[in-house]
Amino acid sequence: MSIAKSALKGVTYYDKTKSAGGYTLFSTYNYDVWLIDMEGNIVNRWRMPYSPGSHQWLRPTGNMIHAGMIKSHEEMGLPIEMTAIGGVLVEVDWDSNLTWKAMAPYSNHDIRPMDNGHVMYHSYNPEGILPDDLAQKMKGGLAGTEFEGQVWGDMVHELDRDGKVVWEWKAFEHLDPVLDCSCMLEKRSLWPYINSLWICEDGNVLMSLRAANEVIRVDYKTGRIIARYGKGKIFHQHD
Repeated sequence: MSIAKSALKGVTYYDKTKSAGGYTLFSTYNYDVWLIDMEGNIVNRWRMPYSPGSHQWLRPTGNMIHAGMIKSHEEMGLPIEMTAIGGVLVEVDWDSNLTWKAMAPYSNHDIRPMDNGHVMYHSYNPEGILPDDLAQKMKGGLAGTEFEGQVWGDMVHELDRDGKVVWEWKAFEHLDPVLDCSCMLEKRSLWPYINSLWICEDGNVLMSLRAANEVIRVDYKTGRIIARYGKGKIFHQHD
C-alpha cells in the first residue's frame, strides 16, 4: 500500500483506450459550474446567480440549465433527506447571460431538458403527500420515520418556456404501495425517492426510484407505469 504525500488534484488517471471520451459538467458548492475535458482542461466556466440546488444540463446549443437553490432545507424546515432542494431553474448561454428563468418549488435532484425547449424536473412537494389511508398501506421503510407523521410522495413536472406547468405526475397516483414499497433501510419520509429522470426516444419517461430499488418506465400520455426494471437486482441506486 502506498500513501500520497499530498492530496491529488485534477485528473489522476486517464486511459484513452478504455474511455468513451467527452466532457464532464459539474458544479461546486458556490456559484460556479465547470465544463472540463478528459484531461482536466477547463472548457468553460459559468458564474451563476444561485448556488446549486441539484443538477445542471447542457443543451445541444451550448446553453446550460442550472437548478438553483433559493432556500436550504433547514431554512424551509425540511429534514436532512431533502437536503438537495432547489426552487428555481435558470438557463444561461455560453457566456453566463441569462436566457430563461422559471420557479420550480421544491425541485430536487434531476432536471431534464426536452427537445421542445421545455424542462422536466422532479420535486418533493406538499401536493404529493400521500393520503393517510394510502400511507398506512405503504410497506417498507424504517418505522416511525415519517416527516411530521406524513409520507411525501415524489412529483415530476414539465415546464414550458413561460414557466407554466404543462405536464405533471404524482407518485402516489400510479405506484403500488406494496409492489413499489421502500427498502427497509430507507426512511418513510420520502417515497419513492426519485433520483434520476430520462426521456426515451418514444417520449416516455424513465424514473429511477432509489427507495423502491427499481426503475420504472412511465407512459407520457397517460402517466401509467408500463414497465419496471431491477427489482431485487439493484439497490439504493443514486444520481
